[in-house]
Amino acid sequence: MTLLLLNMAATTDRMVFGALAPVLSEALRLSDRQLALVTGPAFGVAYAAALPFAGWLVDRIGARRMLVGSVLVWTLGMVVSALAGMGPGVGARALPFLLLGRGITGVGQAALTPAAFALILGNAAPAHVGRGLTLFTGAGTMGRGIAFLAAGVLLGAFNGLGGVPPWSATLLTLAAGNVVFVLVGTRFVRGGVPGQPVAWSILVRWLRTAPLSVVAAVTSALGTVVIAQALSAWIAVVLVRAHMTSPAKAALLIGVVGTIASPLGHVAGGALTDSGRLGKGGIVAATLVCAPLIWAFVVAPTLPIALVTLGLVLVAAGIAGAIGLVRVQRLIPAEVRGTANGVFMTLVALLGISGGPLLVPLLSADVGLGLAATVLLAALIAAVAGLLADRGTAVVAR
Repeated sequence: MTLLLLNMAATTDRMVFGALAPVLSEALRLSDRQLALVTGPAFGVAYAAALPFAGWLVDRIGARRMLVGSVLVWTLGMVVSALAGMGPGVGARALPFLLLGRGITGVGQAALTPAAFALILGNAAPAHVGRGLTLFTGAGTMGRGIAFLAAGVLLGAFNGLGGVPPWSATLLTLAAGNVVFVLVGTRFVRGGVPGQPVAWSILVRWLRTAPLSVVAAVTSALGTVVIAQALSAWIAVVLVRAHMTSPAKAALLIGVVGTIASPLGHVAGGALTDSGRLGKGGIVAATLVCAPLIWAFVVAPTLPIALVTLGLVLVAAGIAGAIGLVRVQRLIPAEVRGTANGVFMTLVALLGISGGPLLVPLLSADVGLGLAATVLLAALIAAVAGLLADRGTAVVAR
């Protein structure tokens, strides 16, 4: 349960910038490309740079120590980001402070997933690996919804109070919650194995065993991450601009839909994977259906239709993401889970977390069209790679 709450908090803190994007754009006069830098690469590049080292440290010194340090560092990043809205010369230093804060948050969160995966895979029965992993990642997808809910509630609560801008107060409130969690929650983390030297030869031998399966499985999983990250970064902007809703209302509505739909898709995908009912082609179907659904969301004539199609695409993306994640994890040798996941999550950060949000304004000046194009491109890549992975030889590592 502690790991689930940690991932929920981490994803909330990471994704809250998607909910705050309309406010940041107006309050700090950020262009769409500057906003994309803040929501994507500012976090993702730092996250990617830190991940290989963080994953190696998980194998060297153990998971629990890394989890505590992770929360403390990413909380500092939230505070630095909040400072962008306070003090003299706010406009001139807002973007650098946001970029720095997001970078610190990225470094801090780098250890979370490798450490958590090592604990889950080290303690879960083989038949329940999919459920264990997707309960953890499902908590993260719930964190996306909570990020929008929290932003909607807190922006409304802090609006008009004066002094600290509402969006800065929102970030500081989330940071304060992290401090409480470090003091109370992390002591309940149990299990795992003590730190041990990393046998790099094991990692290299694994990569040589079935390279087609490994590369295809990783590529397919990365495509699903691009879909999820692009959605998280830009759906609030699309709702505000297309349906003339306030940022707070858009965040609340997305939060309600996302808190239900995203975890439902992830947990369902994990359960179906464990049961063996999906068979081959499951990830292909789940990713390809995302493209028409996101187009329906972008061109929806009314707000209710937009929210229904958004919920459907989040379920489909969650199922696809769960299938991709479980397939990769089942291929990784137990001895190098932290290190291998550090490398895998580096690719996730660079291509998914950074690339997903950044692709949207690059593909089209119209954010809605750019989002639809990004999802379509990522879905095609994930589907083709999924077919190749299905045809490869799956080597299940225990």
